[in-house]
Amino acid sequence: MLEPPPLPDAVQQALRALSTDVQELNSTFVTELAALPTPLEFMRYVARNRPFVVRGGAQDWPARTKWTMAYLCERLRDQLVTVAVTPNGYADAVVDDTYFVEPYQTRLPFREIVDLFEQRSRRSDQSTPGPASAHLQDYHYYVQSQNGNLAGDFQVLEADVLADIPFATAALETRPDAVNFWMGQASSVTSLHKDPYENIYVVLAGTKTFTLLAFSLTCLELRPRADGSTVPWVAVDPLDRTSAARARYPLFYNEARALHVTVASGDLFYLPALWYHHVQQSDDDAGRVIAVNYWYDLDYTMPLYPYFRLTQNLRAAVPESELDCEADPGPVPPRADR
Repeated sequence: MLEPPPLPDAVQQALRALSTDVQELNSTFVTELAALPTPLEFMRYVARNRPFVVRGGAQDWPARTKWTMAYLCERLRDQLVTVAVTPNGYADAVVDDTYFVEPYQTRLPFREIVDLFEQRSRRSDQSTPGPASAHLQDYHYYVQSQNGNLAGDFQVLEADVLADIPFATAALETRPDAVNFWMGQASSVTSLHKDPYENIYVVLAGTKTFTLLAFSLTCLELRPRADGSTVPWVAVDPLDRTSAARARYPLFYNEARALHVTVASGDLFYLPALWYHHVQQSDDDAGRVIAVNYWYDLDYTMPLYPYFRLTQNLRAAVPESELDCEADPGPVPPRADR
């Protein structure tokens, strides 16, 4: 009788099989619905941890037509709002394949942010751009604070959108933990990550394209912070198709089966808890992308969270000396703090 393989090999094989099973058992596309689901229909998607998009699900929201730049400036005027500032459009991302970097955040009058957006749009429309100020030339600005900012900095806009998503509130028997206002431009990109929330995402201007992974085959890497501590983050950039990236993460590029969905203005998108997602966006004619999202806390008593905790514990059972991130990255355990 053959002896079982050593624990590290067995765990690696089990995690690899789990990743394969999850991908093979899930659909290869995001379901499109013609109408908003009932609470019961929505709960079925939550139970299966499956995304969907409702085309035109928010088409009649007042914000879709009211939120012109002129209207937003009139309502917000010189209200100070938190904005993320980055040199390349990437916030919360691995830089130079070495460091995990968070964006610089500052408080600016809303009208000043709009001016920056409009200047950048004019420059991109010119065949021969004129001189630009240093901060405009070098930095990208993204209103992306994820702290329920619609009830804070953007409180004057609350009446233009729903306070919650009725079918989700009824199904989950709770109100959203946070409702967030997002405003950026095409240069802003969200790196691959996941959140412990049932996320209802509504685009109100421009479009957003989500790259989705139900179970990531990328390697969890510890990237140093400036203070010497480390932070877990997914280092793979799905937009990087270079040979170097393919060599570093062969499982991701050879086997990961990502789903892709573009959410247009007026669409409502359900992003299930703990799905890895990477987000690109495209401006509307006014040079901006605007969205609101509703975060409903993950129900930790459901099987989903213990399932991810199990993979995390199994991953931890593999000694670092046995873990070859380059050749066999394996799945990434969930971030409990995001």
